Amino acid sequence: MLPHYFRPRAAHLWLAAGLLGACQAPPHEWLPGKTFKTRGHRLTYRVEHFGVVATRPFLVDTIAITTYGTLSHFPFFEAGDDSLSHWFRQWKTSYSYGANAEPVAFPGVIENDSTLWLHPPRDGRYRILELSPFPYIKLPARQGQRWPWHLAVGSQWADPKWAVWRGEIHVTYAYQTLGQQLLATPLGPLTCWLVRAQASCPVGTSSLDSYYHPQLGFVRLAYRTLDGRRLTLSLVDTARVFLPAASPATYLPKTWQLPGQ
Repeated sequence: MLPHYFRPRAAHLWLAAGLLGACQAPPHEWLPGKTFKTRGHRLTYRVEHFGVVATRPFLVDTIAITTYGTLSHFPFFEAGDDSLSHWFRQWKTSYSYGANAEPVAFPGVIENDSTLWLHPPRDGRYRILELSPFPYIKLPARQGQRWPWHLAVGSQWADPKWAVWRGEIHVTYAYQTLGQQLLATPLGPLTCWLVRAQASCPVGTSSLDSYYHPQLGFVRLAYRTLDGRRLTLSLVDTARVFLPAASPATYLPKTWQLPGQ
């Protein structure tokens, strides 16, 4: 268990005022590498949806990730090693959409000394993120570090609004840690590692800039999606929440495909 948690911030005031990037007093620190391992930790993100050339969002949404502190196992392939299935421990989490919504999806997160990797939100209007780079950083972070990854995506994720295909398509990713940046956030100024990722597949390309903080995980995710739109998730609040004794089953939809399966 962590000795300290971030105190809940007045994120609703920040949202109402629209003070994007406003800084508050630095939050309390807690142990690095424990963002998703702790039961009852909730991270709330403000999500801004932009058109292809728009400078103002056409939609503002809220997404929350809640942690359950329990483990599951699921195969995860490093690029270039399709012959072996590496079973990484995944920490159960949930996604909810809307300020007070109940969880609707229960994916896992890989968080250990060498990796932080998570499924993106991919329900409803966020389905397109299945074809975007997944948030992923190699640890300890080092400037200039590069690594590949790949994924096979079934046609269940296709949508006539942006792409259709039959069977599976293979998505290849290229990641690079560019260096550290001081980022103004609703939780105060945070020094983050910037990871830039590109995704390529037969139906198009997409990109992701991920800003990683050792105590908070990914505090900003800036996507350019397959259809050219921009989507930005910004962490606005962290809180400790009560969870019942029973935790949900691991959510592994049949549409989740990895090379070699």
